[in-house]
Amino acid sequence: MAIAGLDSFTSKSLEIAYGKDSKALSENRIARTQVLSGTGGLRVLGEFLKYHGPNKDKTVVHLSKPTWGNHFKIFEYAGLKTNT
Repeated sequence: MAIAGLDSFTSKSLEIAYGKDSKALSENRIARTQVLSGTGGLRVLGEFLKYHGPNKDKTVVHLSKPTWGNHFKIFEYAGLKTNT
């Protein structure tokens, strides 16, 4: 298994999410990685947005209301602002 996860799992996940005939998939324009749980996935997303997001350190993550209490902290620990 590579550092980004099990290829057979992540590639099938993208097919489900974007559709087998997705132009973006066929052009290899979508990155993927396998993460540990929803919390782990949100943390990886927070770090990605912090360093690669369109507004970098000004990024605001909007969370649904209600949401899990830890969602705010996950993004705040990554250095991002949160809002509902």
